[in-house]
Amino acid sequence: MRTFTMVFLLAVLGSFNLQGQSFNEFPAIPQPPDSSIGWKRQFFEGFTQSPSVRQGDTVFFKVSTLAGCDSIGKRFFNVYNCAYKIFRVTSRVWTPVQNSQSQDSLVITGPNFTGTFRPTLSAQGDSIYPGDYRRHPYNYRRGCDWATSFYVTTNNWPSGAYYAKLYLTNQESDPNRVGYIPFVVRAFSPGSSSKILCVIAWNTYQAYNYWGGGSLYYDAGTFYSPDTANTTEGVDTVIHVVSFRRPFIDFWPGDPPYPMTTLMGQVDHRERFFCAWAYEHHYPIEYCVDADVHADSNGFLANYALAVFPGHSEYWSKQQFDNISKTFKGQPGNLAFLAANNAYWRVNYYSGPSSSNPDSMFCNKNRNEFWWRNQLDAGTPLHESSFIGVEFQGVNNVDDAPNKVVDATHWIIRGTGLGKDSVFGKGATADGKFYTTYNPLISGESDMVTQYSPANTDTLASLELRTMDPSDDHYNEVDDHKLRSQMTYYEDNSTNSRVFAAGSFGWSSSLFGTDSVRMGTMHRSILDHFSGKKYIGNVYTLESNPLKWTSNIELDGNVDVLAGKYLKISTGKVTVDSVVFAAMGTIEISSGSDTITGKNGKWGILVVRSGGTLKVKSGATLTLLAPLHFVVSSGGSVVLESGSTLVIKTSTSLGNNVNFTVPSGATLKVEPTGEMFFGGGSSLIAYGKLLEVPPFSRTGS
Repeated sequence: MRTFTMVFLLAVLGSFNLQGQSFNEFPAIPQPPDSSIGWKRQFFEGFTQSPSVRQGDTVFFKVSTLAGCDSIGKRFFNVYNCAYKIFRVTSRVWTPVQNSQSQDSLVITGPNFTGTFRPTLSAQGDSIYPGDYRRHPYNYRRGCDWATSFYVTTNNWPSGAYYAKLYLTNQESDPNRVGYIPFVVRAFSPGSSSKILCVIAWNTYQAYNYWGGGSLYYDAGTFYSPDTANTTEGVDTVIHVVSFRRPFIDFWPGDPPYPMTTLMGQVDHRERFFCAWAYEHHYPIEYCVDADVHADSNGFLANYALAVFPGHSEYWSKQQFDNISKTFKGQPGNLAFLAANNAYWRVNYYSGPSSSNPDSMFCNKNRNEFWWRNQLDAGTPLHESSFIGVEFQGVNNVDDAPNKVVDATHWIIRGTGLGKDSVFGKGATADGKFYTTYNPLISGESDMVTQYSPANTDTLASLELRTMDPSDDHYNEVDDHKLRSQMTYYEDNSTNSRVFAAGSFGWSSSLFGTDSVRMGTMHRSILDHFSGKKYIGNVYTLESNPLKWTSNIELDGNVDVLAGKYLKISTGKVTVDSVVFAAMGTIEISSGSDTITGKNGKWGILVVRSGGTLKVKSGATLTLLAPLHFVVSSGGSVVLESGSTLVIKTSTSLGNNVNFTVPSGATLKVEPTGEMFFGGGSSLIAYGKLLEVPPFSRTGS
């Protein structure tokens, strides 16, 4: 550790050659009261060379500090007493920007680093210093070519959302003299610690980010941007390109202003609560950003069972759209959208060091053909509801509303005590202020089912919010012009993917609101079912691309492998808890030593129905263990390949005219706790081994 620190300090100090120097004086131009954000500088600002890194890789931090300039912005110099700490986001505490002492998990405390002030640049490359409003900063588009201030290596760090807290030595508790730099650590071996992938909505947070002169949101009349200043009002009056290589700003214009973004982007608004709940309830999660999904390097998405989007994931590239809506869903992979207005704008990335680390992104927001729903694929509109189940239809007029149950029988609602028309998710705390404590379930923007939603989309909850105005962008897309927030679920009966959508912004923060117990019950059910811990419902996959169970799994509802469909099991245990596990298609035990059993004295049933098959592949062993009834119906079959083993430790019933064959090289072992009942015309024919067979109970001929 001592050697590392010495090398680290040498590298940091060596990266700065600036000496104290003076710059030409200039008159301060009064800043326009409605547009000062374009020039706003913060005490500490910074960003990482890449929004995400792989576990074990090095994170390079680029930092500027106002401590490196005098009070009137005329002299700039090095500051040698800058310090940092690295935290992993694990706490529900509202934004660390507003708290001097973070409750997140401290990873490391770094040595001092040398800080300096970095001016913004105009479109012509002229430096812009504090107090100079004659030129407009252009860093929102060109980014920042800042030198590395310090770096850390992420050896043995869990995958997660992280940030560096920057401060002056001995002044860490001064909230006006700190800064934060967010970044994400991906898993070195994707899927090795969790089958759940959390996608941080980095594209959206840079779209909302005003640092360096502009964002994708305000026009020339507000910001005097060189990209928009000479355009005609109403035509191309917004910025189209924003850089990833810049700090985040902690301000959003408005009356009063509120933190649409913070120095952490929007992580503190939504992802923080998802991270905190997972940490507190011991759910391992692996993390990435939008550009990682876009690149899908080495097919890393295929290592996950669930991709969850807890944030405002509004801006998607074509590759991200395809990689989620087609490739990942086709694995099959499951999707959970815990906020609203997902996959709304299409963006294009501009080149960077790699496809997962682009320099900037483009989105023309003056033209609604950049809505994903107005993109065409073989003549068909790519409505986001076609794979999410819902899509954005408008901003609601409430800051604190619960949702209302429509389908109380659904397994996501089960266990909450909610009935039809029950309300849940009202989440305001004592001050009841939007964006200051915990968001309620319904707030901000709202999604609805459309004609493009899958036909089997199940609306679990729905709340009518307001009558839409003809000026609403999507007024003509809603037949009765009533804006609703709708929570939905559907199963893709071609790929077996399951998709949940919350339909509004506040799902993750509601996990810590006044209805946290019921929200937590639903949240846990979604994570467990979608990640492969539990299963309920039908299996729709074909043998060419079968559903695979590769870890212990519990069936907490009836499961049917439909006729002609295929399921592969290579897991330690399948628990059938007071339910029916039925094969009308094929259940294949593909490898390893596997057990199917009941739970806690509750008897389940494994049944091979007419036309169905239970197949044990060569080299695999299947044990059927009480409390479980094993039934092979007339017309069903059990296929043991040579080299396979079936161990029966429970009651087994063969229907009429079932021929059970043990081929050469296969083994059937009936333990003393097992027994077999034969229907009329059924038979057991053994060419392989029969071991420890007790007397059979036999009925029929």
